[in-house]
Amino acid sequence: MDEAVQQLSIDTWVANASEPTTFEDITDSGALVRTDFTITEDHSRRFCESVGNQSWQYAYSSDGVLMAPMDFAHIAVMRATLQLLQSSVFGYGQVNVVHIYSDLALENEARMFQVGDTLSVATQLDGLVNIGPGKKLSLRTAVYCQGKKVGTIRSAFLGRSHYVDTSRAFERCRDERLTVVLPSAAEVAVLESKEWFVYHEAAAAARLEPGTPIEFCLDSEYRFKSSSVYASIVTTGSVTVQGQGGARIHLADVDFKWGTATQNPVLEFLNR
Repeated sequence: MDEAVQQLSIDTWVANASEPTTFEDITDSGALVRTDFTITEDHSRRFCESVGNQSWQYAYSSDGVLMAPMDFAHIAVMRATLQLLQSSVFGYGQVNVVHIYSDLALENEARMFQVGDTLSVATQLDGLVNIGPGKKLSLRTAVYCQGKKVGTIRSAFLGRSHYVDTSRAFERCRDERLTVVLPSAAEVAVLESKEWFVYHEAAAAARLEPGTPIEFCLDSEYRFKSSSVYASIVTTGSVTVQGQGGARIHLADVDFKWGTATQNPVLEFLNR
């Protein structure tokens, strides 16, 4: 039954008759799914009509340029999202999927979309974990317009009453930023003694000084042994300090791998 539902979902949402697409299954949780979408005038007008958007800038061109709603960032990512929701990574439960959220964070220099723009998206999985009502799939998508990054979409979906085997569950936390100030030479020495703290080769002559704000930018991946115990933890990232003139100096790297644990020792140390 589950297989039949999954195949129906693939036929309906991914390989539909109006725009035939060969469904390529995704079995690697680290896969990066790339798709493109070009905004046409028909797309823009039909979208605005369907949501009741009567803004003049989407109906009349200025200097030969017709603007398009930024909502097309979410539309552009739908193909990759649907492909992941039908994949072997997500598994069964397509008719029980609930959309939890989709948040778009725009880059500071992002311009408004225009008819004729090609939007390229790169979607990757941030996690597949079990929560009370079912399994939760988290996605992160980088959105590019004409080759320039314009924003990031974070989204999540719930497969109600369906759960993932614990051995397949994972969670990725990206771009975690922590600022730490070590007031004494003794505390600096403790940090430097950690095997996961590795001075950057290009900054071999530089060393941490007590009282200096230290910024850690970390990516972590967790695999699960049970709902409360990790089977493995991998944390990597950069360590920077502010140099003269305000420029950031890449002083060191974090390279940490660990087996069974209930907490991330790196984050425990930095947050203490």
